[in-house]
Amino acid sequence: MIPMSSRPLLTLLILMGLAVISSAQTPEHPNGIGARFLFLDHFTPNIADRGEPQQLTNGVEVSYKRNLGTRYLNAVLPLKFAVAKFPGEATETRFASADLLLEAALFNPDNLVSPYLFAGGGFVMEDFEEYNVQFPVGLGTNMRLSRGFFLNFQVEYRKSLDQGRDNLQYGAGFLFIPGLRKKPMPVDTDGDGIFDTDDLCPTLAGTPPCKGCPDMDNDSIADHLDQCPELAGTVATSGCPDADADGIADRDDECQYLAGLPAFNGCPDTDGDGIPDKADMCPEVSGAKETDGCPDTDRDGILDKDDKCPDVAGVAAQAGCPEDEPVKPAEPEVVMKDPEVRKPVTEKQVQPAPPAKKPAKPEPKKERAPEKQAAPVKKEEAVAEKPKEPTRESDRDGDGVPDSKDACPDLFGESRYAGCPKPVPSEEEQKEEADLQADRDGDGVPDYLDRCPLSPGPSGNEGCPVIAAEDRSVLDLAMRAIQFESGSAIILAKSYHTLDKVAEVMLKYPDYYLIINGHTDNVGSTRVNQALSEKRARACYNYLVSRGVKAKRMIYAGFGGDKPLTSNRKEEGRAINRR
Repeated sequence: MIPMSSRPLLTLLILMGLAVISSAQTPEHPNGIGARFLFLDHFTPNIADRGEPQQLTNGVEVSYKRNLGTRYLNAVLPLKFAVAKFPGEATETRFASADLLLEAALFNPDNLVSPYLFAGGGFVMEDFEEYNVQFPVGLGTNMRLSRGFFLNFQVEYRKSLDQGRDNLQYGAGFLFIPGLRKKPMPVDTDGDGIFDTDDLCPTLAGTPPCKGCPDMDNDSIADHLDQCPELAGTVATSGCPDADADGIADRDDECQYLAGLPAFNGCPDTDGDGIPDKADMCPEVSGAKETDGCPDTDRDGILDKDDKCPDVAGVAAQAGCPEDEPVKPAEPEVVMKDPEVRKPVTEKQVQPAPPAKKPAKPEPKKERAPEKQAAPVKKEEAVAEKPKEPTRESDRDGDGVPDSKDACPDLFGESRYAGCPKPVPSEEEQKEEADLQADRDGDGVPDYLDRCPLSPGPSGNEGCPVIAAEDRSVLDLAMRAIQFESGSAIILAKSYHTLDKVAEVMLKYPDYYLIINGHTDNVGSTRVNQALSEKRARACYNYLVSRGVKAKRMIYAGFGGDKPLTSNRKEEGRAINRR
């Protein structure tokens, strides 16, 4: 038999032992066990006889708590064992009770005081024979002694449906929260002034605009996202320079200092005819591709600038005019200079030539009167005369372009080149043609269409090597087999071998990029899951960088529980979704 004087101390020690296994009532720690020592007052609420001495009795309470998904609400199931002294009764009564409460808490492990309110209902068994229903309401507080140790005080009023059973209860106890450790000191592994918790590249010194990641060219674009990490550029060009600010990186811009269009690799098209200025013979006037960008209104193949009849389709021999129109006679001086085309003439065929001018007596206008009289012949007169034989212009090289229009009269050429031979391509044009034909890896896919110009691959894979089946299986395994410490982004040692295999695959295929995405299930806080998934993806990224994979070949992101592969209702599905 334990002496009565030792019972309160023994009870207090038992309560402290029970409290050691308690947990915090937060979404991260949803379950908890509370314990306290009770003092019961059945006299004050029942207006006891003033002549009878008021008595307080003792009891103990153990409670189970479950957080309801928010930091501020808990469901509580308290179990009590106590002794009661009712007014007007000579003996004490033993009783046990079970309640169901809703607790509204302002619990914060960093606050000195965390108050709460509660209300609910329950059953009370007296001497394990009779019972009554009671409705408790009350308030309490947790006082922080250290980050994981709290002192608890509580008072409640219990309204009973039976007369004379209303009572007040006062409780004191302890609350331990093992899961709440002391806040660790901020760590800055790479010494860049950005703590690891906020540093996307905690092992590589970086800059604040890039969230702690390196930025060699100081263009505020992290090196792993910068396609030109050593040259300052813009976000629109993925970190590469763009001298003419046309949104096309200089390395892809054939006209680096002239703002142009993506369709023409950065070169301008001033007249908007779909032909870049560098290939347009008439860059300021819209034309067709087959006429090198120059207009040809009548579409007869003769450019408007060389077409005597630009609105009527014609032939090159008629300088762009139709064949049925009379050819303007050449000047007599031009005809007589070429003995091969000169023919005997009669008096009726041509008018007599004007007499030659004498230098000593120049009379220009009077002597050339006959030339003025060579007016068009009327219809009636034309019938009587013999038809005139058309005069054919000289064409020494026989290319169909009259010497008067032939820029190269002694070289056989083409009308579209003004009678000259097709021009020899310039060195720049020859280089462009050579670039179009270049195929450095010899896979049959020209470099300008080859996404992997230095690694042979089939055209069906855009010139890149096909990843072997065994290498693909390594990546598939990594998606499921990478494991971390519970609730942490620390990779378990048994996963290093799988990540080493992934690094080997990346080094084997230098033209490929890797996207690392982290996912969780839907258990716990959405915000915490999102942050955790991103940290885990970043941990894989940092590990692969340490194994020789270039940072700019990888991108990582976290999605929390937003993209499940299957239902999260069962543990099997949640395990699949954690990847």
